[in-house]
Amino acid sequence: MLAAEVEKVRRDLVDANGWVMRLALTRTEMERRITGLEGDLAKLSKDFGRVQQRNILLESRVASLSAQTARPALSDQTVAPPRSDSTDEEIRRLQDDLAQATNTLVSKELRINQHVKELVMLGNMLASEQDRLLEFEKQNAWLRETGKVILDYRRWWWRFIPSSWQRKRRDRHLLKKGLFDAEAYVNKYPDVITSGQDPLRHYFYHGVAENRQYF
Repeated sequence: MLAAEVEKVRRDLVDANGWVMRLALTRTEMERRITGLEGDLAKLSKDFGRVQQRNILLESRVASLSAQTARPALSDQTVAPPRSDSTDEEIRRLQDDLAQATNTLVSKELRINQHVKELVMLGNMLASEQDRLLEFEKQNAWLRETGKVILDYRRWWWRFIPSSWQRKRRDRHLLKKGLFDAEAYVNKYPDVITSGQDPLRHYFYHGVAENRQYF
C-alpha cells in the first residue's frame, strides 16, 4: 500500500511539473502579447494625435477660405465678385481631405479602444494564470516534500509492523513537518470516513483534484 502511495506522489509530481511548465509558457506568451499591444497602442495614440492635429489645420484652412470668398450682402452700390474656380477647387479638395482625415481619426479611435479592451482582458487573464501558477507551484512543493517524508521515514523492519501502526507513524511525521493533518482532514470532510480510505490516500486520489484543504 505504501508503495502505491509513493508511486501516486511521483505521478502527481510529474503532472504538477508539467502544469507548472505549461502555465509558465502561457504566462510568458501573454506577457509578450501585452508588450506588443502596448507598443501598438503607443503608436496608434501618436498617429491619432497627428491626424487630430491635421484635422484641426484642415478645418481652419477651409473656414479661412470660405470666409475670404463669402459673398457680401448685395446693395445698390455693391456687387459681389465671383469666386474663382481655383478657390472652389481648393475648398473641395480641402473638404475631401478633411473628410478622409475624420474617417481616419474615427478608425484609429476604434482601434485604440479595441486595443485597450484587449489589454484589460489579457491583463485579467495574466493575473488569473499567475494565481494558478502559484497554486501549482505550491502543490508541486507539497508533493515533493510529502513524497520525501514517505520515503525517508521507513526502516528495514517497517514491513513487519501492522499497517495501522504504519499509517499512524507516517501521519505523525507528516503532521510534525506541517504537511498533512489526517485528523483535521477527516473532521473537515466526513465523506472520507464513509469511503473507508486512508485520509492521505484519499487526498492523493480525490482531494487534490477537488482542491480540498489538507491541513
